[in-house]
Amino acid sequence: MPRSAGTDQFEAAAAALNGPTDSNTADLVAAVGSVYGPDVETAFDGLWRSEGHIPGFVAYTQAVAADDQAGADAAVERLLGYAKTFGETLNSLNENLPADAVQAAIEMHATELKAVIDAQKAGDPAEVARLTREAVAHMSGTADVLASATAALFPEVFSA
Repeated sequence: MPRSAGTDQFEAAAAALNGPTDSNTADLVAAVGSVYGPDVETAFDGLWRSEGHIPGFVAYTQAVAADDQAGADAAVERLLGYAKTFGETLNSLNENLPADAVQAAIEMHATELKAVIDAQKAGDPAEVARLTREAVAHMSGTADVLASATAALFPEVFSA
């Protein structure tokens, strides 16, 4: 069976997002490792690429596309479980990052991206654009908090 253009686009986007090299994930993992060290880099890589995170969003998207409510619900549960694990993990690495606050931020991230996917399924491009802007703004704020907490933990690295 021939490959569809959509499959090729999906695979290219997946590689840019979460590929082993030259991807958003690879850059983020390297940045974490450059500050926290190679052991944390390896652990963070495993956490970031875990089934509850990016593959969880893929599973949700596929379930919504297939009108599989049980699959969508299961994917949301994995995403929320990931948020809890992510919060606890970051708190264990940096006391400046309260586990419950990080968890809440990642839950909001999951909820916002879920809303984008739902708007895509509904065929509402204006709502997709609006929700995407909101999700980007929220993650920028979350990134600022994570960066500030890291700078506070490592003042010798980030001194002005």
